[in-house]
Amino acid sequence: MFNEEKIKSFSTTDMRIYNYILKHSIQFPYMSIRELAEEIPTSTASIMRFVKKMGYDSNGIKLNKTNTIR
Repeated sequence: MFNEEKIKSFSTTDMRIYNYILKHSIQFPYMSIRELAEEIPTSTASIMRFVKKMGYDSNGIKLNKTNTIR
């Protein structure tokens, strides 16, 4: 997903999000941003900042009506 240099630049919150996604790769694509934030736990804003670090902007991420990342 990311190279080692990028991972080293992650904040503590970024690492929690990253590790959760790695450990729950099957469930993750079907979760809403709110569900993901509650599970980690973190804020929805932190999830969106992480998404931007992944190279997507808020318009580039595909969301359905429940804000599920697709």
